[in-house]
Amino acid sequence: RWWRFLGRPQTHRFLLVAGLAGAVILSLVGSAAIYDGWLEDRRIDRAAGEFLVAHTAPGDIVMSDDPSAVWQVSGRAGVPMPFDPYPVVEDVIRAYDVRWVVVARRDGAAMDPLGLWEGAEATDGTGHAATFLESDPIFETSGVRIYRVVGSAR
Repeated sequence: RWWRFLGRPQTHRFLLVAGLAGAVILSLVGSAAIYDGWLEDRRIDRAAGEFLVAHTAPGDIVMSDDPSAVWQVSGRAGVPMPFDPYPVVEDVIRAYDVRWVVVARRDGAAMDPLGLWEGAEATDGTGHAATFLESDPIFETSGVRIYRVVGSAR
């Protein structure tokens, strides 16, 4: 009985149309969610880029979670944040003469991935403080803070 039902051309057309409609709906919903997240990331990058263009020298090096995006909006060379304890992050900052650290909380997160949102008061999982950053951000807006590196060469 079921085999005859599944063998009918009308059943095949129904399953084809229903499957395609479901795929289109899922694709549109997923695309809208991805686009919304991209818009928020772009807003954060532009805010940081506007500050960097107005307040930093063209040769300054910036550390961020997305250095290519920062370069696009500011023209400042960048170094990606290493996802390591703070002494390693500081070693990278000193090795590349980083002057600015862009800390972004993306996707509505309560904290950035490295926990640097609090600047010098931040502590990593091994108990090291972020003493390489100033205590107060030099720039802050929704979702992004920019800290000056303490003791940078310039």
